[in-house]
Amino acid sequence: MDTHSHLHPLFLSPALPSDLLQFVINRCAYPTTLIICCDRAEFLSSLTQDLIQQQAQPQQQPQPNTADEPHPTTDNHAQQQPQPQPQRAPSKRPHPFLTPLLSQLATTRHIRTVFVPTVSHLRAFLSVFSTTDSSSSSSSKRSKVPPPPPPPQPTSPTRAAETTETDPRGIKRPLLVVYNFLALHRHTSEWSVQGLGASAAGLVEVGAREWDVSGVGVVVVEQPLAISAASQGEEGEDGMKGLLRERVPVLSGSARRARGDLEATGWAGKTVDVGRVLGRWFRFRDGGWPVEGW
Repeated sequence: MDTHSHLHPLFLSPALPSDLLQFVINRCAYPTTLIICCDRAEFLSSLTQDLIQQQAQPQQQPQPNTADEPHPTTDNHAQQQPQPQPQRAPSKRPHPFLTPLLSQLATTRHIRTVFVPTVSHLRAFLSVFSTTDSSSSSSSKRSKVPPPPPPPQPTSPTRAAETTETDPRGIKRPLLVVYNFLALHRHTSEWSVQGLGASAAGLVEVGAREWDVSGVGVVVVEQPLAISAASQGEEGEDGMKGLLRERVPVLSGSARRARGDLEATGWAGKTVDVGRVLGRWFRFRDGGWPVEGW
């Protein structure tokens, strides 16, 4: 990441809740703060559904190729017979989150997690956000998130090389990660260029301020739109393109049109793409999980 990236927070491609948590645990350094834009129960329900679906996904078992060359007298009959489908068995390997590893438990103790159920809560938290809240040693501001112990020093050059190979980027960065930033604004009066811009401006201000203090960068990640819409009984489009093609009214409080089913999702007045609005504040990146380019 270049030296001026703090001026442009990153907007990464959508990630499932489990992928997001895996990224925060494995790729972020202290003092990292995770802002989840919903209440705790809703996020845990989404995470549970995600893990259940991943565990239920079947794994295709390789089948040995024991078929002989067809005999001319039975070739036609063999072509008429339906080919057996490859057998599938449910995955028996548990998700890493279902195995309470000591490394995960130790890491999560030093990650600050905040749930913000409304746009007002998000803006209020950003207005007073400071990494010193989680690193101050004074008794009056003692944090619930203690700093982690220093990592052990490599005992040999060979061990140091192995440590570097474990982390291709060679460094973990402290981040302010905001999950479901757009979803928090959607279906509210703040779903507009004005509303998104006001919240994004707060993130940019935090990123510029905290970068100079502790090198904290800002990353925004959304849950896949198709999954979010499915939970609300709607249709959606997965991926970054689906998010950035959404239409958003210019003014806050704009009313939806009511001219039939084809235009039921339209807005009265001028609208623009979400990507055009966010492009003023964020740099778009493919998450890849883990994120490339850091």
